[in-house]
Amino acid sequence: MRGLQLLSEMTPRDAAHIVSVFERDRKLLEYLDGLGIVPGAEVDAVSRNYDDTFTLRVGGEEVQLGAGAAQKVWVERSAASGAQ
Repeated sequence: MRGLQLLSEMTPRDAAHIVSVFERDRKLLEYLDGLGIVPGAEVDAVSRNYDDTFTLRVGGEEVQLGAGAAQKVWVERSAASGAQ
């Protein structure tokens, strides 16, 4: 899809909204839902950590997400993202 990228491709200070989650594992879907990582949610990349996890800000809260899960989430970057 044009204009979409994986959440795992975001870099610090990128802002995006979640478009879809490509996963069939119910437990992972429930986990992502519990973090607020659901279609329509706004997400800001805070940092990519040394242990290959991501720190994200979702709904005003910072959450940690592993690279494997981040590769299942499609986002569309916000217009102002990376403009600095």
